[in-house]
Amino acid sequence: MIRIVLFGALLSLGCAGFAHATGYEDFNSGIGDQGNGQDDAAIADFTKALAEPDLPQHLKHVAYIDRGISYVRKKSDGAAIADFSAAITLMPANVAGYFYRASAYDDEKQYDRAIADLTTVLGFAPQFVQAYSARADEYEAAGRYGEAIADDLAFLKLRPDDPSAIFALGFAQWANGDLKSAHENFDKSFKLDSTFAYAALWSDIAQSEAGSASPDVDTGDIEFKKWPGQALRLFLGRASPDSIPAAARSDDADVATAQKCEADFYVAEWQLMKKNAAAAAPLFRQVVDSCSSDLLEQRAATVEIKHMTPAPAAAP
Repeated sequence: MIRIVLFGALLSLGCAGFAHATGYEDFNSGIGDQGNGQDDAAIADFTKALAEPDLPQHLKHVAYIDRGISYVRKKSDGAAIADFSAAITLMPANVAGYFYRASAYDDEKQYDRAIADLTTVLGFAPQFVQAYSARADEYEAAGRYGEAIADDLAFLKLRPDDPSAIFALGFAQWANGDLKSAHENFDKSFKLDSTFAYAALWSDIAQSEAGSASPDVDTGDIEFKKWPGQALRLFLGRASPDSIPAAARSDDADVATAQKCEADFYVAEWQLMKKNAAAAAPLFRQVVDSCSSDLLEQRAATVEIKHMTPAPAAAP
C-alpha cells in the first residue's frame, strides 16, 4: 500500500497571507480541516474553492490533490481517481497527481495502472526514492517479484542502509526463490536494526527453507512480550503453536485482524518447517482467502500455496 501524506499542507503557510478572496479562504479552510482529520469538511471547502474564479491554477492543482486524498481516506477511490486525474490535466508534468493516483489504483487493486503512474513519476523524477519503493510494492501485489527486486535495488542505490528496504528486497528474493540472497538480506536488515523482529523471523524462515538444520538467529534487542516477538519464540522452540493466536490479540480491531493473519501464517510456516504440510496447508489457504493482499504474509501464503500445489501432469 502506498502511504498517503498531505500535499497541500506543504503550501499552507505560503497561502495564509493571500488577500481574503473567497477562493483562497475556502482553500485555506480545506487545508486546515484536512490537517485536523475532518475530511468531509475539507472536501466541501475544496469543492467551494475550485468553483471560485479567483483561485489560480497552481492552487487548483493542490485543491484537486488534497480533495482526492480526503476521498482516499474516506475509501471513495473512484472520486479520488477523478480528482487526481483532474490535477494531472492541469499540470501534466507535476509528479504529485500520478503518485497519488497510483495510491488510489492500489486501493482498487488496479496494480497495472498504479505501476504505469509510478513509472511516469520516475520518468519525471528518477531520484524520487519513495516511487521505487511504491512501484516495488505494486509489482509484488501483481506477483511480479523479479521486477520488484529491480526496484528495491534501485531504492537501495539511493538509500543503501535502510533496514526496511533491505527487508523488502529480501522478501521479494524469497518469493522469487532465491533463498540464499533472501537470508543474507533479512540478516543484514536485522543487523542494522536489532529490534526488527520481522527481519529475525524471516531470516530464520529463509535459512531453514534453504536447508539449514540449525537456523542461526541472533535475537538482538527484540521484545519477546510484544508481537511479533512471540512468533519468533515459536521458531526458537520457546513457545507452542497453540499459544500464538492468543499472543497476536490486540484491543485495536484493525491490528487484531492483521495480527491474526500473521499468526496463522507463522504457525503454518513453523508446521512446514516441521515437515507437517498437512497442518500448514489449510492455514496458508485461510490466510490467502481471508486476509488483505496488502499484508506481506498474505502474499507469502500465496507463494507457499503455489509451491505446495502439484504441477499438472504433462500431456501424453
